[in-house]
Amino acid sequence: MPQEEKIKWYYRPVPVLVLLFVLIGPFALPLLCKSPHFSKNWKVLLTMAVVIFILYLIWASIEIFKRVLELSAAINRSY
Repeated sequence: MPQEEKIKWYYRPVPVLVLLFVLIGPFALPLLCKSPHFSKNWKVLLTMAVVIFILYLIWASIEIFKRVLELSAAINRSY
C-alpha cells in the first residue's frame, strides 16, 4: 500500500485548510500540527494566518454589535 493511502483524509492538505478557514478554525490546529504534508515553516505560517483571521473575525463581530446597538438606540429615540 503506498504511503499516500495510509494517511487519513483529515491530515491531507485540502481538508486541513477547509477545516482551518471554513469550518472549525483554531480547533483544527492539532490536525495541522500532525499532518505530514506541511513543512514546519508552512505550519507556522498557517497558524499565524489562522490567529490573524480569528482576531479579524472577533473585531468584525464587535463592530457589527456596536452598529446594531447604535441602530437600536436610534429606533428607540424615534418612538
